[in-house]
Amino acid sequence: MKYCELSGTSLVFSIPQGEEYNDYKTILSNLTDNGYGTYDENKFVIPKEYIYQFSGGQRSLLDLPREYPFYLKIDTNGQLINQPDFQYVPLFFETKSQQGVLRRKQVQNLPLIELVSANGEVLEFLLTEPQYMVLNEIDILNSKTFVDSSHNYYCLAQIKELAKSDSHIIFSETLANINVLAMSQVQLHINCEDDKLIVEPDITDKQCENNHIAKGDFSKQFHQRNSVIPVYTLPSQKGDVRHKIVIPENSTQLLTEIKKTFSSVSDPDQIREIIDNPQYFFDEELFDLSEFYSDRVIEIGLYKPKFYAFICPYKSEWIPGFIIEDKYNGNTNVILKDETDIAEFENSIKLATDNQSTEIDYKGYRLNIDDARNILAIAKKQNTNPKKKVELDNNGKKVLIIEENAESLGYKVENLNVDAPNFYEFHRINTLNNGINLKRHQQEGVAWLQYLVSVKDKGCLLADDMGLGKTLQVLYFIQWYNQKHNNNHRPFLIVAPVSLLDNWEKEITKFFKPNTFEPIIIHGDDVRKEYNEEEIEWLNRQNIILTNYETVRRGQFNICAVDYAVVVLDEAQKIKTPGTYITCASKALKADFKIAMTGTPVENTFLDLWCIMDFVIPGLLGNAKEFANHYQLPLKQPDTDMVSLGQNLRDKMGVFFMRRCKKEVLRDLPQKSIIVRTIEMSPYQEKEYIKTIKSTQNTQKESTSTTMLEIIFTLGEISESPYTAEKTADIESISINNLIDSSAKIQATLGILEEIISLQEKVIIFCTYKKSQRILQRIISDRFEINPKIINGDTKVISSSRIRNLNTNYSRQQAIDMFEKQDGFNVIIMSPIAAGMGLNVTAANHVIHFGRHWNPAKESQATDRAYRIGQTKPVYVYYPITTLSNTYNFKSFDQTLDDLLKMKMNLADATLFPTEQIEVHSEDFLEMIEKSVV
Repeated sequence: MKYCELSGTSLVFSIPQGEEYNDYKTILSNLTDNGYGTYDENKFVIPKEYIYQFSGGQRSLLDLPREYPFYLKIDTNGQLINQPDFQYVPLFFETKSQQGVLRRKQVQNLPLIELVSANGEVLEFLLTEPQYMVLNEIDILNSKTFVDSSHNYYCLAQIKELAKSDSHIIFSETLANINVLAMSQVQLHINCEDDKLIVEPDITDKQCENNHIAKGDFSKQFHQRNSVIPVYTLPSQKGDVRHKIVIPENSTQLLTEIKKTFSSVSDPDQIREIIDNPQYFFDEELFDLSEFYSDRVIEIGLYKPKFYAFICPYKSEWIPGFIIEDKYNGNTNVILKDETDIAEFENSIKLATDNQSTEIDYKGYRLNIDDARNILAIAKKQNTNPKKKVELDNNGKKVLIIEENAESLGYKVENLNVDAPNFYEFHRINTLNNGINLKRHQQEGVAWLQYLVSVKDKGCLLADDMGLGKTLQVLYFIQWYNQKHNNNHRPFLIVAPVSLLDNWEKEITKFFKPNTFEPIIIHGDDVRKEYNEEEIEWLNRQNIILTNYETVRRGQFNICAVDYAVVVLDEAQKIKTPGTYITCASKALKADFKIAMTGTPVENTFLDLWCIMDFVIPGLLGNAKEFANHYQLPLKQPDTDMVSLGQNLRDKMGVFFMRRCKKEVLRDLPQKSIIVRTIEMSPYQEKEYIKTIKSTQNTQKESTSTTMLEIIFTLGEISESPYTAEKTADIESISINNLIDSSAKIQATLGILEEIISLQEKVIIFCTYKKSQRILQRIISDRFEINPKIINGDTKVISSSRIRNLNTNYSRQQAIDMFEKQDGFNVIIMSPIAAGMGLNVTAANHVIHFGRHWNPAKESQATDRAYRIGQTKPVYVYYPITTLSNTYNFKSFDQTLDDLLKMKMNLADATLFPTEQIEVHSEDFLEMIEKSVV
């Protein structure tokens, strides 16, 4: 490799200086800017797992080896898997029939590998990601000393799981015929027969069906033996497969007790108690910790995702909801509410399959394709019978079980009748840095918080519009509270998406004198999963703890055991969905005063707002079901007065809710100008566009929602660049001139940039598609001799527990800082999704929406990265819109989307209108497609 070498767990790229190497540096900086590595002294250090972030064209440009195209066979050293000297032997063949043997040159630093062919030729390859994960796991296992046979079987199951997504990984007959199931999936059936308690451990019905195992086979073997053994062998009803049921060490004692204790129970009262409350008898926890937690915590139990029929204002009683995990924004509940959503989700899977990707991209989130297929199957099944809930398999996780206030009001706070005074008295502190002063609306916000504390209130929702300085208001209040009310020196907890933790720390330094606060950031493995008194004591000794939602979820037994003075949830829409893991963990936190902060208190439905208020003031809005009947159901009715309904809800929240909009309070903000630039498509662009439109003639009668959705997305991609829509296009090899000539929107954007460079001012370009982002980056770098950063927040989920604790936001913030510090003209390219939270770029006063967000409220939030407190220059917002030539008498994709967004945005002015309901959906385009067929 020309510029790269493997060093330990990292790839180190040493790129020479010079303009001819700009493409190398740009590709690598795209990774480091988004948290996939570091840059120092012209060396890019990338964790080697992230080599799979590079496209094929980028790997070629970086002179990385080609991907291994042959077969990897996993064999053994001839020893039985339950023997101490058992080892895995990886073999390499050119064909599946095991012809063309390739010898591994030596044990190397994967994922790069050197193989020797039969004629002695040394071949260097980059393993596919599954191949790398499998070989890496094998190298680790082969180097470890023997533990026991159950461990060997469990490791085989892990290797097979890693290999599932690569058809070029095959197993020897011996290994292929061993199927491993973990004991954590064993069910307990408890009932009474002939006045005797019967406890039957068995694997689930689904496991029996999927693995061709007869129901009851495991239970039969379990009872035939006098003691519990680590591995049970079950026959298969199909073929020669042997099923191994592995008993983890921590389950052995439980199953032994089942054999010894529960088989002899005959007292009717005791039997009834065991049947009615099995969790009291089969919980491996030795004692109850719930007394150490908030009054809202009921017990420690097994977590199961909850699906409430009243969460969604749709006709179906049961709507499938799923948790999508995102590196920056944490866990988000996604609901597939109807056939259109299901079709769009299915289309995402199809596109990923066509691109041979292991992940899908659905509404800006990344999801493993196998998980997505499972979700799709459940959603389709649910959609065929919406009145019957599809039962989901769930093995359960130990969590703090809380009063959820879902269908009844099990937990509420007192003192709900607080009146708002005519005037909030503002109490000053003297720890702000010199030259820092609160604006009038910020003083009023702090005074409001101070008043609520003075009347013994327990919490509130600060829902100021984005860009009004909620962070400074809350920090000012915390410092005042610390001086006036925190005699016991209890800690303050601020919970935010991981991408904002660095911003909170930065704001503390920016606004307050040194030593005013002593913040610490805890993240990931910084907090244990299990209860630990020493860790709780350590947390109790801190001043301000900054953490993210996933860490609260993961470390809830310790984080929720601390008595906080104040708890703050930033971007509190993260807990908008009742019953989710993160929501329940956050509501288990205990504090004298709780603050929820969000600029979007209502994203999907009014229940978002209920769930957030249930965190700060439980009981104020009643239970979720009653609330949904009163505020949610009217969303179904087309004649509902949304302004009146929203105002009624606002009145209900009274003094506990504050929301101000920029246009109401920031009269000193500079002018914002909207500039629309229309331009006819290039001949090639229009040709591809019309070809896609005409394709509907062949499919319209028999078209599925998936087909129509794919056409809509393709039209949107072509409107940006035909090469964005072309799935096989390698944009690294296409000339700059061809990229420009092919796209009218790129030409319009270059014209705008020419105007801005004459002013020597800065610009943000918002662009959704990664291909378009890279195209723009290449063109701008060539035309303006600058290297624009890309901030897209795109996350690749790496299946390895050894990759963790990468401070992504630090790199993103560094990229923004570099952009802002450079004098004169500069460009930064951002995804509107990644820009939705925590990224303030007031050095830029020009915003180009190259790719439009289909939600006008979220598009406005993206613009607010520049149009907010701190902006001193007039702000210009540009919309380059491509049109068709006069040959065609219908509107283009861009024009139609612009019309739809304007229409939807008018609804956004309604008080507390759910922003999800103003989003443009795919079905809004269907009429356009029908009218546009030529």
